[in-house]
Amino acid sequence: MIEYLRMQIKEYGLLWGNLFVKLLFLTPRLPYPPAGGDKVTVYSHIRLLSPKVDEIRLLTIIEREDEAELARQFEAEFPNIKVETVLLPKWRSWMNCALGLAVSPDPLQVHYYHCPAFSKRARELTLENEFDACYIHLIRMMPYAREVNTPRKILCMTDCLTLRYERSAKFAQGLGGGD
Repeated sequence: MIEYLRMQIKEYGLLWGNLFVKLLFLTPRLPYPPAGGDKVTVYSHIRLLSPKVDEIRLLTIIEREDEAELARQFEAEFPNIKVETVLLPKWRSWMNCALGLAVSPDPLQVHYYHCPAFSKRARELTLENEFDACYIHLIRMMPYAREVNTPRKILCMTDCLTLRYERSAKFAQGLGGGD
């Protein structure tokens, strides 16, 4: 996975070495502490990229206010990372799923992480900063890619998820039936 990310960044013009870049990471969960698959993946990517770039800005969703302290601990591990959190309580995520199931063919995980405050902050960050690229972690964060204005957007999905979406796309439909 790390090698794939490295290839993506090289392919889209971000150089390793002397070019100083600013990256925006959009993640559905705070990657700290690095326990669990998606947290470990993001943490590893940040650990790999941190020495190679000027700045990493991480915008992430938390379910409880006390998770904001974990964000401060994460920042302490990397001198060039700034973490911003947006609160999306679990009850709200479940409401999003119920509403989304009734009206949209999008995956439930996209609805689970639907958060207007996150969308607004992502848009503001790209207006306030000149990021060279945006790293979007998993399909559940793709709706926010529309909100960011960066020269490059990199969607990181694990190989098994990519394969699952490719295979299931032809069968996708909402409760109302096929189009």
